[in-house]
Order: sequence, then structure tokens, then C-alpha cells
Amino acid sequence: MTANIEDVANQFFDYVILGGGTAGLTLAARLSEDPANTVLVLEGGASHVDVPEISRPASYGSHFANTNYSYEYKVAKQKFANDRETVWQRGKGLGGSSGINFLCWLKPSRDDIDAFGELGNPGWSWDDYQKRIQRIEGFSEPSKEATDNQKVNLKFDTLGTNGPLQIKFPSKIDKAEQHIQQAFFNSGFSAAANPVRMCRPAYLGSRLTDLNR
Repeated sequence: MTANIEDVANQFFDYVILGGGTAGLTLAARLSEDPANTVLVLEGGASHVDVPEISRPASYGSHFANTNYSYEYKVAKQKFANDRETVWQRGKGLGGSSGINFLCWLKPSRDDIDAFGELGNPGWSWDDYQKRIQRIEGFSEPSKEATDNQKVNLKFDTLGTNGPLQIKFPSKIDKAEQHIQQAFFNSGFSAAANPVRMCRPAYLGSRLTDLNR
């Protein structure tokens, strides 16, 4: 349940989590699976429950510069960009940046995850990551008709299907994106069989090979 700070002031909890973003809420959900635990999540933003600006996919970008929904962090001055300071938008409210991310499911690259393990952290390999992330994913595979019509040939076997986060293939792929992909193919790049293992939007619309080859 949600509450105001006044409602929880001077109370004691087994766990206090700072930040109600994706990681904070996931941790709170796991900890609260044990009914003996009391868990408090402190979030600086609002809950945004049933707020159209958050729940409507077409609103992506409208949250930027709106301090009700986003923290406007400034990065360090960039030497090779005429010392300009750019803004780093991060979500403000329950769900954190996942609330303003265009409803995409993103995964990092295999190399990035494996690098953690190579630095001396056992258990931080891509294979370990996959085992755990599959517990979150509730992927619904598209029909053969949908993939045939959009000429999509992907492998979905690495995606979890029983997790609480519902993800699926888009009902259609924008023609402009298809033309851009075709331009890459014409330039000699091949289609990636499983692009979610790279840094690709996990609505699975993109299907280009790894450009860092």
C-alpha cells in the first residue's frame, strides 16, 4: 500500500529501501514475500497510479523537463561537445525510469555483463544473468502469422515465460524502421537471431546484428 511520510514517521521497519524504482520495488517485493518482514520503500516522487501520462505509450518524451515525472540530472561538461552540459532524464515516482521508458524491455550486452565476472566477481556472468532475468520475464510469443507477415526470424527460447513482467512482440513494425534495417542488410550486415542478447529494445522490433563486430 502507499502512504504519506507522516503515516510512517516514528515507526520501525525491518527493511527500509531508498528509491521506488525498478530495483527498489523488486527488492521490496522479494523481501515482503516473507510475511514476517516489514518493508518500507521511500520514494521522492508520486505513485502515478492511473496517470495517463505514465500509462499511455504515445506519451514518451513528454515527461522530460517535467519535474513531476523526471529528475533532470546534468552530466559533466563534455570536452568534445564545446563544454556543453546535457541533461540525463531519470524517472521520478514509483517505477522510477521504467515509468518513462517507452514501455520497452532492455537488456545489456553479453560483453558488459561478462566483464563484471572477469573483474573478479563470481556469479556475474551472462549465463548467471540470464537465469535470473528469466524469472522476471513473462514473454508471450507472437503468432507465426505475425512473424511471417513482418519477415521476422527470431529465437525466443532464451526469454522467460512465467514471470510477472509481461512482454511481447509489437503488433506491427513501423515501415520506416524496416527500411532502415534493410539499408543495413544491403550494406552487408546480417540479421541477429536473438537481438535481445544485445542492447536492443525488447519489444523485439529491432533485428540487426551486433554492430560492434
